[in-house]
Amino acid sequence: MEQIYLSEYYPILHTKGNVCLSNSGDTFLCYVLELPEVFTLSKKDYATIHDFWFRMLKHLPNNTVIHKQDVFLKELFNGEELESNTFLQKATKKQFENREYLRHFSLLFIGNTSNSSLKKNNLSNPFRKLEKIDTIKADKKLKDEFIDDVEKAIEFINSSRYIKAIPFGDDEIHDYIKSYFNGFESDKKVDTTTNVKIKTSSKEYNVIGVGDKRVGMFSVNNTKQLPDYVDIFKLDTDFSSKKFDIYKGFAEDFSFKLPFNHIYNQIIFITNQQKEKSELESQKENLFGARGFSADNETASEELSDYLKDLSKDENRMIVYGHTNIIYYADTNSEFESYTNKVSTIFKNMEYKASYPNKHTIKDLYIKSLFTYSPRLTKLQVYKTELHIALTSYINTTSYRNDDDGVLFSDRVFNIPTRRDVRDLEKKRIKAWNFKVLAPTGEGKSVLMQHIFRQQLEKGKKIVIFDIGASFKKLAYLLPEDKSLFLSYEQGQGLGINPFQLNDVIPSVQKLNELAVFIYKIWKPAKEITNEVKTTLRKIIESYYKATSGNYDLHNFYAFVKLNKDDLLEHLSIEKRFFDIEDFLLYCSDFVEKGQYSFLFKGGSQKLQNIKDKDLVVFEFDKAKDDEVVLAILMELASYAIRDIIWQDKTKDGIIFYDEAAKFFKNPAILDNVIFQYQAIRKQSGSVGIALQSPSQLPKNDDVDAMIDNTQVLYILFNEKGYQPIVDRYSLSDHQHSLLKSITPNLKAKRPYTEFGLIIGKEIWIMRLELSKESYYTFQTDGREYEEIMQLFEKEKKTLPTNLAMEKAIELHIKQN
Repeated sequence: MEQIYLSEYYPILHTKGNVCLSNSGDTFLCYVLELPEVFTLSKKDYATIHDFWFRMLKHLPNNTVIHKQDVFLKELFNGEELESNTFLQKATKKQFENREYLRHFSLLFIGNTSNSSLKKNNLSNPFRKLEKIDTIKADKKLKDEFIDDVEKAIEFINSSRYIKAIPFGDDEIHDYIKSYFNGFESDKKVDTTTNVKIKTSSKEYNVIGVGDKRVGMFSVNNTKQLPDYVDIFKLDTDFSSKKFDIYKGFAEDFSFKLPFNHIYNQIIFITNQQKEKSELESQKENLFGARGFSADNETASEELSDYLKDLSKDENRMIVYGHTNIIYYADTNSEFESYTNKVSTIFKNMEYKASYPNKHTIKDLYIKSLFTYSPRLTKLQVYKTELHIALTSYINTTSYRNDDDGVLFSDRVFNIPTRRDVRDLEKKRIKAWNFKVLAPTGEGKSVLMQHIFRQQLEKGKKIVIFDIGASFKKLAYLLPEDKSLFLSYEQGQGLGINPFQLNDVIPSVQKLNELAVFIYKIWKPAKEITNEVKTTLRKIIESYYKATSGNYDLHNFYAFVKLNKDDLLEHLSIEKRFFDIEDFLLYCSDFVEKGQYSFLFKGGSQKLQNIKDKDLVVFEFDKAKDDEVVLAILMELASYAIRDIIWQDKTKDGIIFYDEAAKFFKNPAILDNVIFQYQAIRKQSGSVGIALQSPSQLPKNDDVDAMIDNTQVLYILFNEKGYQPIVDRYSLSDHQHSLLKSITPNLKAKRPYTEFGLIIGKEIWIMRLELSKESYYTFQTDGREYEEIMQLFEKEKKTLPTNLAMEKAIELHIKQN
C-alpha cells in the first residue's frame, strides 16, 4: 500500500506572516480572496475583472507561478449565529438547521521558483528529501524583490471594487496544508493512500484514498484539450429566459453546479517571453524546412508566422503555461460514479476534453495541486496558451456573504439565512437608510415588512407604523403590552385615548401647545394653525386647567368654553378678532354631547401616556382613510408618537413606515409631512419607509424627487406587469433590470419562498424570503386562517398576557392544521 507521509516530508520550511518558503526552496505569498457574490455581476463587470487580473499578472517576473484554488465543501447549516430568545427566533432557527449548502473559499498563491520543472517531462517525487535541504534551511532569506513585486500586484487588484486579497497568516497556512491532506476533515486525522481502485458500471478508476473518502480528478494538461473558443462570460440558462439575459463567468459551472466537496485548481506559469517567441521562431523554421514532406507543414509555418507578427504588434499578448484540474471527494462508490459523471458532463458542455489521470499521474497531480508543489508540474502536465485565455478559466464569484449585522433573509443558491445590513451604521454602502417597498397588491409587501420589523424590534429599534388593513396587528400583539400599542379606529367606538390627561400636576408649555394643535385639527382639519390661534388656544386651555380639578377631557373642556363664552376672551385679554368662539363651539360640537364623533374620546384611558417607552406603535387607519376629520385627528396623535419615540431620543434608531402610502398621500398635508421626514430623519438616527404598488403612485414634483433621492434602500417584489416604471424612476442599469425580471416566487415548493430585489445604494441582490410556519401565520394579513388565529387569540388572552396569548394562538392553529 503506497502512502503519503506528511509528517516526514513537511512541505514548508519557514513562514513569516503570509510569506512561506517551501521545502523545494520556492517563495510563496499566500492570500484568501473576497470575491463578488453570485448574480451581482453584469457582462461589463466580468470584462472589467478579467482586465484587472490580466494587468495584475502580466507585470510579475519570469518564473512566477500563480495558483488560484477554489475549495467547495458541503456543510450543514447549524444556526449557531442565529438568536433563539424569542418565539419567532426559535422557530426560524429550527426552520433552517441542518440544511445542506456549499461553503466556498478562494485562495491565491503566488510563488517564485528558480528550479522550475516545466522543462522536464518525467514524473518526480515532490516528497523526496532534496540534496541541498540543509542549505535551504540555513538560507531562509526570502526574496525581497519578488515579494515587493507581488505586494504591488496585490495592491492593484485590491484597488478594484470587485476583489480583495487578504493575507493568509502563518497558522492558517499550516492548518490549510494539514486540511488538504486530511480531506478537509477537521475533526480527525486520516491516512492517504495512492493505489486504490474503484470499479463503476462503465470502467475502473484509479483514485486517491483519503481516510474513507474516494478522491477522483479530471485535468486539462494539453492545448488540444482546450475549447476552440472561450469567452469571459456566458449566458446563465438556469435564470435567463427569452425576455431577459442573466450572465455568469465562463468557468462558473465548476462552482455550485457541483453539489459536493471539490477543489478547482487553476495554475498559470509566467515564463520568459523572449525565449518563448524564439522557440516559436525555431518551430516555424523547422516546419518551413520540412514543407517538402507535407503541404500541412508549409500551412502550419505560414500560420505560425502570422501569429508571431500579431504577437509582436500587441504587447498585451503574453504566452503562458497553464494547468487546470478538479479534485472531487466521494464517500461511497456509487457517489463516486455519480460525481464523476457530473464533472465529466460539465467539461463536455464547456467543450473541454478533460482527461482522467492514470494511476501514477493522479498521485502526482494530487500532490502537486498543493500550492507548495505546483511549481514541480512537468511540461507534459501543462498547456501553452495566452494569459488572457488562461484567465477565462478563473471563478470570479462566490456565494452570498453575510454582513456583520443586519436583517436575515435567505440566499438564492442554497436557501440558507443571509444577513443584509439595511441600516449601514458605518456607511459602507449608503449615508441614509430611508426605504421603499414596491409590489402590486397581494405580492407580500406587508409580510416582508413584518419580517424585517420583527428583527429590527429585537435589535432595539423603535417603530411607528401607519397601517391600513390591520396588517401589523398580530405583530403588535406579539410584543408585551408595555412595549407595543395598536390604535385602531372603529365607527362608534372610542379611541381609548385622552389627550387632556396630565402626567404632571401643572401642564407644561409643550403639553399646552400640543393640545392647541390637536383642538385646531378637530375644529378645522384641513387647515394649518396660525401663531395667533395657537397662542389663543393655549391661553384658553391653561385657563381650563386652572379653573377645574380632575376629570380632564375634551368633553369637559368644551363644556368649560361653552359655559364661559361670554367673558372668557375678555378675561384672558384676547381680542375677539383672534378667536371666533361661536364658530369653535359649532364645529367642535360634533365631538361632544350627541355629535357624530362624540364617541371618539369617551371613556378615554392613558394609552398615549409613557408612549416614549413603547417599541412599536401601530396606527390603523383603514376605516378612517376616507374621513378627512378622523384622519387629521389620528395623524396629529401619531405626530406626538413620532416626536416622543423617535425625534427626541437620538440614541436609538427609529423607523416610520406608511403602509399603502398612496392612500395617505391623497392628503397633501400628510404628503408634505412625509417629505419633511424623509429629509430630516437622518439627523434623528432614523429612517422613513413607504409601501407602494408602483412609483407612478407618487406625485411628480421637485419635493417628491428629493424624497426619491433620499431613498437608498429598495425592496422590489414580483410584478407580472414588469419593472420599467421602477427602472425609469430610480435609474437602474440594464443588469439590475434583468435581475428584477428574473424574480420567481415559488409558493408551491416543498419549502415555499418568495423572491425580491434588494437594492442598497448601488448594489443589488435577489434575496429569498422563506418563513417558518410560526412566522408565516404571524405575518399573514387576511383570509380564513387569519380570522381563526384572531379568534383563538381572543380566547387565550382571557387568561394569558397579550404576547403569550398570540404565541399560543399561533401554535394551536398550526397543530389544528
